[in-house]
Amino acid sequence: MLMCAAFSLGDLSTNLPCCFLLSGNWYHAGYHLATTIATPAAYAPLPWAFAMLTWPGGLIAFLIGVAVTWYNSILLASLHEYGGVRHTRYKDLAGAILGKWGVWSTVFFQQVASLGNNITIQIVAGQAAKAIYKSYLPDGPMTLQQFIIIFAALQLLLSQLPNIHSLRQLNLLSTCASLSFATVTTALSIVSGKELDRSTVTYGLEGDYNLVLMSAFAALGTIAFR
Repeated sequence: MLMCAAFSLGDLSTNLPCCFLLSGNWYHAGYHLATTIATPAAYAPLPWAFAMLTWPGGLIAFLIGVAVTWYNSILLASLHEYGGVRHTRYKDLAGAILGKWGVWSTVFFQQVASLGNNITIQIVAGQAAKAIYKSYLPDGPMTLQQFIIIFAALQLLLSQLPNIHSLRQLNLLSTCASLSFATVTTALSIVSGKELDRSTVTYGLEGDYNLVLMSAFAALGTIAFR
């Protein structure tokens, strides 16, 4: 998407790529990050992960994950201006540090991650769109595959925009939707908890040893991914 890889720190006005916009604000960056990181797809599985580790174990694993993520973010931020040059893409940063093999290895893993994420997002978005469609037209003829194709076409259209700043209105809407989801989910959980007979609730792990062990590893993976 970006037209060039890096620019000198000393002269921002003449070395910025033409697609960079200097009119962005801190709150633009805020909801860009919120949209790409704090999504319902990312935090919705966390309650299940906490349950599989018990609340103390889940909370400890979550806090460790937050600390590791924070430390990784600091490392990436410190490398952003490596060797007196500000790099705008991970592959160019890897190339400056590790050489040509760093560029190609980074590109490979980026494409694998991007492919997996996009396939997952297309399927989940298709399922969500179909659920809304069926709620209004229970006997409607459209299939899940059709909704996935529609969403994929929309993704293809949006990918033609020059940079993420062009999506600021859409990302603001997405951030509001994520906040609404979190608020409604929290409120419903509180209401449901008040109506529940607490004497029937158990916080222990159920099932045989192998099932509990595999569920714990799956929960750790879920927390680590988030």
